Amino acid sequence: MAAGHERAFCPAKIIKKNYKHPYDHMTERREVVKNYRDEEGAVITAPRNFLTNPIKKGKIGKQTSLGGIIPY
Repeated sequence: MAAGHERAFCPAKIIKKNYKHPYDHMTERREVVKNYRDEEGAVITAPRNFLTNPIKKGKIGKQTSLGGIIPY
């Protein structure tokens, strides 16, 4: 070999790694079965989560804005 190395590189010491955790695995969530039907079988509706406003109506195109044209 050019630099005088006769063997390929190998580490001097191999450290054994323990991949076992010191504690047991715990589940992070609990499965909850939700029933959205009453005793008669009809679906129970909940109130809305959020309300929105309709889209603003107006002109479309150049020199249009929500508050009017701004004089410079």
